[in-house]
Amino acid sequence: MINLEGQQLGNFVLQKHLGEGGMGAVYKAIDIQLQRTVAVKVMHPHIAENEVFRQRFLQEARSAAALDHPNIVRIYAFDISPSGTHYLVMEFLELGSLRDYVSKLTAQGQKVDVNEALLFVQHLAMALDYAHQRGVLHRDIKPDNVLLKQNMLLGEASQYTAVLTDFGLAKLMSGENLVKTQMNNPMGTLPYMSPEQFQGGVDARSDLYALGIMMYELLVGQLPFLPRTPHEAIQMHLHQPIPQPRAMRPDLLPSLEPILYQILAKDPNQRFQTGAQLIQAINRALGVSTPSAFGGISTDMGGYPAVPSTPAMPAAAPVPNIPSGQPHILIEREGYAPRVVPFHKSLITIGRDPARDIPLGGDKVSRMHAQIERETDGTFTITDMSTNGTFMNGERLERDKPTQVLGPLNIGPYRLTIIVR
Repeated sequence: MINLEGQQLGNFVLQKHLGEGGMGAVYKAIDIQLQRTVAVKVMHPHIAENEVFRQRFLQEARSAAALDHPNIVRIYAFDISPSGTHYLVMEFLELGSLRDYVSKLTAQGQKVDVNEALLFVQHLAMALDYAHQRGVLHRDIKPDNVLLKQNMLLGEASQYTAVLTDFGLAKLMSGENLVKTQMNNPMGTLPYMSPEQFQGGVDARSDLYALGIMMYELLVGQLPFLPRTPHEAIQMHLHQPIPQPRAMRPDLLPSLEPILYQILAKDPNQRFQTGAQLIQAINRALGVSTPSAFGGISTDMGGYPAVPSTPAMPAAAPVPNIPSGQPHILIEREGYAPRVVPFHKSLITIGRDPARDIPLGGDKVSRMHAQIERETDGTFTITDMSTNGTFMNGERLERDKPTQVLGPLNIGPYRLTIIVR
């Protein structure tokens, strides 16, 4: 594909070629209208050459753009240039892909830490559960399509958060063409394709199978299958059992092995049926009764009751160590482990939008719910900007009116407490 660096597509100037895959090339770009950095995926001309593709492109792009979740890369725009170039404009995440991260560790003779690997898997299972509930499949789960961003929560197993990209784009190609694009790319899609994907039938469980392959890869340190051709891939995924995980990595927690066998079952009916089931199984294996890896963000981001007063948090949930010298916000939700976020600038935004400083899930949380400002005298003020309200000491705050913080704050099912040590 011709390098398009320096060229302009709509309001976007392509600055740097970042990489290329079976679907197209990705560029770092600048939105000249909003003056922000974005990522632009330009589709290969040979893929976008017919009318059927153009209709699929618009349909799938609309579906993907409707997804609003902290672990899914946001799509800002999609368009076709006058010359016929198809492109998607997405959120730019500069830390690179999970593939890049794993390759870097491998070059250093290291493996992904088990707890970090499980955190990444839970992030992605949460994203898939959210998308599947809305009828959107991914169809091409692999480390190349997982990007990393900074994790703002203290006490987590990783400094990174896993974010899924390229939702639904694999549907733009037929199953046969998708396989053909991988014939010379053994580290591409073939090792992650579900048995039924080779037979033309996919559903949510196909995405979970691919996530299971990636889970195996992260935990064990290598892929269960390394097919060199589509024929080998079909034989391996349909008939060959996975190598015993603990034989490959003896220090792996025994309770994790049955999870890998179940999620990689040849029969979709024998797998976990949803991302939420996978999350629950991982937590049971770790002896955790709640999905504590998510920092209080639910898988479906909805269905929460309003909490107008301060609920009692479970005594069994220990508060993470909070460093001194800087204010922090303690985030609690009944049934979930507490999380701590540093108050790292003078004004912190809170809301359902993943771009907020503190993203919180749930239909009782507005996209831009509230902001907390640290005043020069060391006090804090909160301004509610929501529909469902922000509560302090059982009283609903007046909308758009800065109010001094004098106690714990309640936003949907969450309780937020500012701590200064």
